Amino acid sequence: MACMPTALPINLGALRLGRLAFERLAWHSGSAEASIDKLELIDAIGSMSSLRAARAHLHGVQVSLQNFDAARVPLPKQATWQLAPLEGLAGRIEAFITDAHWALDADVTLPIVDGRIDFNRVTVEHIGPDSSMGLSPMGLYVDAPNGRIYLYLLSATHVPGARFERRGGSRLRARVADRGALELGPLVEGLLSGITLGSPAHSAQAQLNRTRLSGTLQLGDGALGADRDEITLAGRALGRNRMTLTAAVVGREVTAQLPEFSASGARFEALGKPVSCGAITAALRITLARQSVRLVADDISVADLLIGDPPP
Repeated sequence: MACMPTALPINLGALRLGRLAFERLAWHSGSAEASIDKLELIDAIGSMSSLRAARAHLHGVQVSLQNFDAARVPLPKQATWQLAPLEGLAGRIEAFITDAHWALDADVTLPIVDGRIDFNRVTVEHIGPDSSMGLSPMGLYVDAPNGRIYLYLLSATHVPGARFERRGGSRLRARVADRGALELGPLVEGLLSGITLGSPAHSAQAQLNRTRLSGTLQLGDGALGADRDEITLAGRALGRNRMTLTAAVVGREVTAQLPEFSASGARFEALGKPVSCGAITAALRITLARQSVRLVADDISVADLLIGDPPP
């Protein structure tokens, strides 16, 4: 680690630095690792209890979690979650499944509007009559030419954000009139609060190992986080926070890229000290594998960084 201050005037117990740079920073704890090639603080003021910088630039940031199991992540059960960016989520996801159980090959298109999946608009195309996807109290299904096939089986009697299918017509020959819908915000909030929905169907993993995925999603503006730990996304009107999804094999690895990540501010606690900042811009790449998560950012710019209590 190298430290290169450019000025050292002292004023009322505070150390003022025009520029402070650190190189080759690394941190390791259990299965988590983080590294920063270079950290620059511009117009910094430091004291025994705090550090403030007008601007911070982080270059070559990498964060990884190995042996990752989402079910074991400690989350506050009684937290008040803020998920505004999901409420404005819009875009589409396309999946191509080779040798699907209900057809030779299937091309699935999943549109998302205002954070909501309307299964009446989901298309499942393949050779022969197309199939339909929907949500029933039993789970997520595909109605194929050879019958109904469940992809995910529900054990919960209440699923946040779910509207199940409706049938119309006579009791003897009732047809599905509405395939149902799913609001992603309430669903994610429920999962973060610890509810158990169910489990994938027996054939789901085999299907994922034969699925190629792509998609583009636009996140909405607003706060994302819980209680005192949150980041506020901003810039949707300018096309910021647009995310592309790619996967050659979904069951192995999915990559999300946000080339123009933008937030108006953030606040959280780190190593027992409060941290807050103003505008954040970055280019992010997040890779989700079977048991690992990796985040890479070539450059991150942060305005008005404050660690600890405000200095005098």
